[in-house]
Amino acid sequence: LDKFFPEYPHGSEISVDNLLHMDSGIPDYINDSMKFFAGRTAEGYEAFMTGQMPDEEILGYLYKAELSFEPGKKTDSSSTNYYLLALILEQVTGMTYEDYMQAYLFDMCALENTTCTETGNMTSIPQGNGKYTTLGRVIRGAGDMHSNVCDILLWNRALLTGKVLDEAQLKDIKEMPNGYACGFEDMGGGAIGSIGGTLSYGYLDLVYQNPDGNVYFVMMIPKAN
Repeated sequence: LDKFFPEYPHGSEISVDNLLHMDSGIPDYINDSMKFFAGRTAEGYEAFMTGQMPDEEILGYLYKAELSFEPGKKTDSSSTNYYLLALILEQVTGMTYEDYMQAYLFDMCALENTTCTETGNMTSIPQGNGKYTTLGRVIRGAGDMHSNVCDILLWNRALLTGKVLDEAQLKDIKEMPNGYACGFEDMGGGAIGSIGGTLSYGYLDLVYQNPDGNVYFVMMIPKAN
């Protein structure tokens, strides 16, 4: 990562592959915010939670944060990994994350009901105390997507049938030696998938890989609290 973030003290210890496979040891800036934003002020964290904190300030906290474990030694989900991948994507392509996603994923895979980094872009009202996310670009790559079950199905089919990645690139996802690869987990029983959500919605995305064709199961659930 020192190629992309030369000021990061742990940059030479962590690779892009570590980010993709959630074994970097970088603390989660959303779910372990006390560790990542150590020494934060209430006003500063409020700026992050309302999507106003610039990338340079977030990276400043990253450069001071202690690793949770030695890179490559274990797998532990951290949203920071995929946020950094989005920043790297912008450096490498010279495009904004949003423009790249639209041109090379949403349009290419005909995902007409999918957007990213937009706030409040949901068509139903969350139940109970559910809240719409206001984080926007500060969590791009890490939880900024808005979609529906039909588009998620189209995405799974495009990804796992070679429309997005070639077979060599897909091998890592399908074989998954450490139980996690590029957003997918080994769910057992021949299935791979992912579980996640935002402040207002949770989702479950499963792909049962069978010799005679994949079976896809997608579920989205409004959170009650």
